[in-house]
Amino acid sequence: MAGDIKMDSSILSEEQISELLKIKTETKNIDFKEKCNWNMEPDEDKQRIVKDILAMSNTLDGGKIIFGIRDSDYEFVGLSEEDYKSFDQTKINDYVNKYTDPPYSCQVYRVKVGSKYAVVIDVPEFKDIPILCKKDAHSSQDQSKIILKKGQLYIRTEKGTSEAISTSEQMRELLGRAIRKRGDEILHSIELMFRGRSVKSELVYDNSKEKYESEISKADEFFSSKIINNLKQYGFWSIQAYPSVYKERLEDPIEIEKSILNTKVSLRGWNFPHTQRNKENGDSTIFEKGFQSYTIWDCFVEGYRMYQSGLFICLKAFNEDVEGRKSGEYKTLSFISTIWSITEFLLFFKRFYEGIVSNDEEIIIKINMNGCNNRKLKAFDLKVHLWDGYISTQSEINFEERVLMVNLKASYKEIATKFIKRVFYIFGWNDIKDEVIDLWQVKLLEKKY
Repeated sequence: MAGDIKMDSSILSEEQISELLKIKTETKNIDFKEKCNWNMEPDEDKQRIVKDILAMSNTLDGGKIIFGIRDSDYEFVGLSEEDYKSFDQTKINDYVNKYTDPPYSCQVYRVKVGSKYAVVIDVPEFKDIPILCKKDAHSSQDQSKIILKKGQLYIRTEKGTSEAISTSEQMRELLGRAIRKRGDEILHSIELMFRGRSVKSELVYDNSKEKYESEISKADEFFSSKIINNLKQYGFWSIQAYPSVYKERLEDPIEIEKSILNTKVSLRGWNFPHTQRNKENGDSTIFEKGFQSYTIWDCFVEGYRMYQSGLFICLKAFNEDVEGRKSGEYKTLSFISTIWSITEFLLFFKRFYEGIVSNDEEIIIKINMNGCNNRKLKAFDLKVHLWDGYISTQSEINFEERVLMVNLKASYKEIATKFIKRVFYIFGWNDIKDEVIDLWQVKLLEKKY
């Protein structure tokens, strides 16, 4: 399948490699090669493999290069025994380290699958800082053609190619991961300077996780007492967002209520987050450290809590379930509504947090979808054709993203698109284009329904 594949970089078994061989599509994390004899391969071809290794080392979750896969159709044809035996981990890493700064190493696995030989180079993501190319490499046939360029940072693209970083967004993403890995003041400064901002020392090591977990636990008690009995009969969204460092960012619960009302998203008939005013169908109240609301009305079963810390938690039933929309034996999920809902979530986070979180702080966003097994994507629009076979076999769909506030402000739509594509991937819709998602986002944002 196409798309990002999160893979374990531990020891690979024959069964795991057999599963990799079924993918039949190159991705950011997977690259296929048909033939290679490391002992006899020309330098130029080895350097192209090094380029893939450099790129995967700087890509989230690293990647795997699999040898023995036919180029034309990605069928597993296997390597010759001689080629198979030519792969030696020490020799390969010695060659790779001619071009890597800092020094770097891969794992090489030689496995026989059935009667065929396969080799996998397992490329881990960098540990501390991104891997830089430290030496030029030119084509032996055309010296003007550069295979590797000194000083470049390479990454894998969505198309499964290995390329030098060419945009500020790519650089921010890479440096953001490096900052999270090391918590390094120097890298933090570099990342801030890259955005043209002054340097602040804001690396804080505290018990934020424990404090947030305590608030999440109390929110669970609130939901259990108010909506869970109604909610559990449906599929539902579970949305969380909070700044990475815990502190009281809003002075009092009254201020929270005002902030929510000023930043809520009201692009459709029902706003997000919805604050219930009619007590016949729910309630909204101040509590000791925040503001909360819940609604049980018509096709809406939902509730939220917002804390002074900036922790936001929302549970929200799938409207399709409350309305009883089914497709034969399958539960349904509107693909249009999914695009709009996730875009609304991210737009709200942008609006709310930009007033209380500094640009160089991170926001942690978690979007979970519960009750997705045997659920089918539908258009529910006679003018829109959607293939009838996009069906989820997973009960839960869970995603998490750490986002710099400056990026959330500048690129909330693009961040929403990443979440949306991940959801559709679980339903088997692997080839949806960003342009299609953008089209529906614009319809929402410009209210051109």
